[in-house]
Amino acid sequence: METTKIQSITPQGTFEARGKTFYKFDCILENGMVGEVSALSPDKWQVGMECAVKEHQNTKWGPRLKLDKPEYAGQSKPSTGGG
Repeated sequence: METTKIQSITPQGTFEARGKTFYKFDCILENGMVGEVSALSPDKWQVGMECAVKEHQNTKWGPRLKLDKPEYAGQSKPSTGGG
């Protein structure tokens, strides 16, 4: 998984899926990748943030990116719960 930084991110509205509101952004990464990325919060991604590219594909709706925080790249996310 490649790690890079967000060079530009522009809000593009919201959509509903699986009972949740997703926020859409047009994103340009420092490595030259461009695409739309979605998030469950409007402030998850910001210019200058480091990110890991999980997926980059061209769809009939245009290029799509799946990003993750670099500390979680390739690892399972920590569980939230007691022992």
